[in-house]
Amino acid sequence: MKELTLTQKRLVRKQLLGKTAYHVRGRSRNSARVTYSTPVVVVAGSDAPPKLCGRPYLKTHFKNGRFEKTLYTPSTMRIEVGELWPPLQQGG
Repeated sequence: MKELTLTQKRLVRKQLLGKTAYHVRGRSRNSARVTYSTPVVVVAGSDAPPKLCGRPYLKTHFKNGRFEKTLYTPSTMRIEVGELWPPLQQGG
């Protein structure tokens, strides 16, 4: 699979900058926006434009009397883009 240059990653992230992903489970909810640190994943053999995939992290609190527990679900948020997406070919 092809590795993108820093300039290409910036181009991909710029397409979705500010787009928000949500994760809701029961009473727990969280949202996160695409930033310049969101991971970029290249999909081999595709010309698909960038799209936001996955979910942001989730922090869930449980409390029952003296029992308390906090569970953290890690983020799976990423940007997927086809390796043959035309702007990547021009900037390559």
